[in-house]
Amino acid sequence: MCILHSYTPARSTLLIASIVPALIAALLGDRIAQSLTDVVWRRGVIALVLVSSTFGLALKVWNLAAA
Repeated sequence: MCILHSYTPARSTLLIASIVPALIAALLGDRIAQSLTDVVWRRGVIALVLVSSTFGLALKVWNLAAA
């Protein structure tokens, strides 16, 4: 049985998407953070979804190969 069987791509994507704007706001201030988070949300969320979906698919293939 794989240790990572409880991993879900949607859960990690939501976690990352909620942490990134807070980190930007803490480091750069509110006004700069707002414009940067707009860019992150437009481009970054699509990339995060694609990466996490690919990683989730790779884990499923890995688990099937290990079974």
